[in-house]
Amino acid sequence: MIQRPLLLVTALFLAACSTHSNGTESDAGSDLPSIDTGVFLDSGPTDLGDHPGDSGAESDAGLNCEGRSLGESWQHDDGCNTCTCTEDGIMCTRIHCPGDGCGDHAPGDTWEAGDGCNTCTCTEEGRVQCTAMQCPDHCGGRALGERWDHEDGCNTCSCTEEGIICTRRGCPSPGEAFTRCHISRECTVTKNTCCAVCGVPELENLQGVNISRVQDLDAHLCIGNEGCPECPTADIPGHYFATCRDSHCEARDVYDPEETLDRCHVDEDCVLTANTCCRPCGQTPGDNNTTAVGRASEATLRQLLCEAHDCEICDDPQPEPTLEAYCNENQRCRTRPVGR
Repeated sequence: MIQRPLLLVTALFLAACSTHSNGTESDAGSDLPSIDTGVFLDSGPTDLGDHPGDSGAESDAGLNCEGRSLGESWQHDDGCNTCTCTEDGIMCTRIHCPGDGCGDHAPGDTWEAGDGCNTCTCTEEGRVQCTAMQCPDHCGGRALGERWDHEDGCNTCSCTEEGIICTRRGCPSPGEAFTRCHISRECTVTKNTCCAVCGVPELENLQGVNISRVQDLDAHLCIGNEGCPECPTADIPGHYFATCRDSHCEARDVYDPEETLDRCHVDEDCVLTANTCCRPCGQTPGDNNTTAVGRASEATLRQLLCEAHDCEICDDPQPEPTLEAYCNENQRCRTRPVGR
């Protein structure tokens, strides 16, 4: 006995054959280009994502090819595959497309590589090919034209054909590495620019620095320096001194109008004193290490300069000073050469 399911399948098959024999469906299909399943079926990795017909023959006829005519072919949105409207729906090739390695460049475009000495070209296949010449190492591995912040935090450097060049602005603060202190004896006064100031420096040209970091600060300020102007310069006057305030060295001025350290009425009110806690052994009191203060204020200055009186005892006798203190017409203590 023949099973009912088998009879049903047989009937459907005969009906399909009868339909084709009428010519209606057959004529429509005869205009289709032959489909090479070797092209339309999966041929490897793809950039297409999910496509109707990716499985090779998945039907999409219900969408009526999205309004396209049977047999119509068009380029896929990826620019390298082709889709066709078939009786089974939309079917697309699955050729692996080149990536977007050329970016905004079109095939045939040539441009300079980032290293400044090689060139790159976008090939017809959409791939970037660059020359591989050994570039001269101008800047220790950095690319020509590259810019970066200097380690001081306020200057910038660039890689040029001549090598590394940096701006040389005097930073508002050289950083606590140069100015950090515990007591005033660790501090001294130095210039705050690479080049010495032409003429006699003012307080604005100076800063306090830890004695152990003077050379480091100087090197830091002179990065990229191309030479200093030739002009008369002078040592830092002795009335400038440094104290440790809030754990940082600070430059100050005995002669500051806001200070009272140099007040006087007559010459006898003024005395000479060192501008550091301890007298430098072997040095003659002079313009760069000695200042004049009011006799009543000498102890105050010493307290600012010295937290402890444990200075080294000098073996040599103190040389005779070349300066003397006097009270000027503005009732301020000043220094002048002896005997003037």
